Amino acid sequence: MSTPACSAPPPSSSGLTEKRFNLIATFNPAFWSIIVMVVWKVAGFTMVILMTGLQSIPTELQEAAKIDGANAWQRFRSITFPLMRRTVALALILSVAGSILAFDQFYILLRGGPRNSTITAVYWIFNQSFVSFKLGYGAALSMVLLAILVVLSLIQLRLLRNPEGT
Repeated sequence: MSTPACSAPPPSSSGLTEKRFNLIATFNPAFWSIIVMVVWKVAGFTMVILMTGLQSIPTELQEAAKIDGANAWQRFRSITFPLMRRTVALALILSVAGSILAFDQFYILLRGGPRNSTITAVYWIFNQSFVSFKLGYGAALSMVLLAILVVLSLIQLRLLRNPEGT
């Protein structure tokens, strides 16, 4: 009686579960797969923007606050965050606009599926313009999307502007 020393999972499964699992067959796993993919795509760029903002803060301000007895939280609240407001505003505006304008991830991975549950605004504009050949309607939808993005960006800028007006 010989028993196999190691039984390998079938080549088509991940080995983590006994049954196959399709990440893009239903809405929730498909949506979260896209979110992970987008975060992976933009995390590096956002970190570069935030690191640039952090490096632009003069070290003398941090050192003076440290000498005056401010702890790390007080230095962050009184020095770092106020001086990073514009950088955070830029990163937030780019992230929100990029999220609204997401197209390539949805088009390549899902093509609107499963059952048209992952259609974004830009994907809808693409379908109307280049699949249904309603170019005027697609252009009008693009202008509406532009207006929405401008309004959202203005709201974000107003909320994150410097209270001193500088």
